[in-house]
Amino acid sequence: MNQSNLPGDGHALPGPHSIRITLHSRSERVMNELDLVLDRFGLRAERFLEDYRPMDDFPGIDLLVMDLDSLSERDRRGIRHPLILSGDATELPHKLHLFLDRLRWEDGRGEAFDHLIRRKVRDFMVRSSGRGAPGGLGIFAFFRSMMEEILVSEALAISRGNQVKGARLLGISRTTLREKLKQNEDLEGGACQ
Repeated sequence: MNQSNLPGDGHALPGPHSIRITLHSRSERVMNELDLVLDRFGLRAERFLEDYRPMDDFPGIDLLVMDLDSLSERDRRGIRHPLILSGDATELPHKLHLFLDRLRWEDGRGEAFDHLIRRKVRDFMVRSSGRGAPGGLGIFAFFRSMMEEILVSEALAISRGNQVKGARLLGISRTTLREKLKQNEDLEGGACQ
């Protein structure tokens, strides 16, 4: 039996929870797709390609992921489990990803978001392999500039253009927000010339 844990080190989710994940499908392809989702979160799971066998009680979150396409109605009726995530083969990997992502965010630490950003930054750095970033910027300056622009624009969109509310959402002063807006305007103006 493999116990899977978020964020993948130790035996617990951020906070007081631990998680055990069991995959049940008669399709090796579906199992492999679900394993890929689990890999993104640094998790492993117990796999049942044939008949599901209930395991001992588990003190944390005990999740059974069931592929409804490969299980008969009779097979499904006999399964008893504390928490079941089910769906057809096309939707199940996405459902599992959303569940695990939500589970991490509920703790308020956002490790799934951090993992996604790290993966994207690493991919970009490997692809650029010493060439730097677009516009002749170094990679650090490129990502800092991009993140500032995204954060400012999204905060203003959420606050419907209200700079006081946007600044409060970002945890900065209105003056700092206005400076960031001015910097972005200067960059955009320079790029157009």
